Amino acid sequence: MSVPAARWQPGAAPLDVAANGHATVVYATGASDADLEQALHVLASRRSKEGAEPIVLLFQEQPARAKDLAARIDRLVPSLGA
Repeated sequence: MSVPAARWQPGAAPLDVAANGHATVVYATGASDADLEQALHVLASRRSKEGAEPIVLLFQEQPARAKDLAARIDRLVPSLGA
């Protein structure tokens, strides 16, 4: 992936819901929309029979960009949907 990301095993709700016990945080603040979309596709491909892992996108001081992505995410990366 071309955006900074880290995977860890959260020990508390609501991020401890993944079947494999992992979650990923992506620092999306400096990423272009194309790089972020590519990263989300990579993360979506990790879905398994056990389920998906939570993905946290961090948009530092960019609430409008976060809101815009939330409105478009189902269309951009359909496999991230429920």
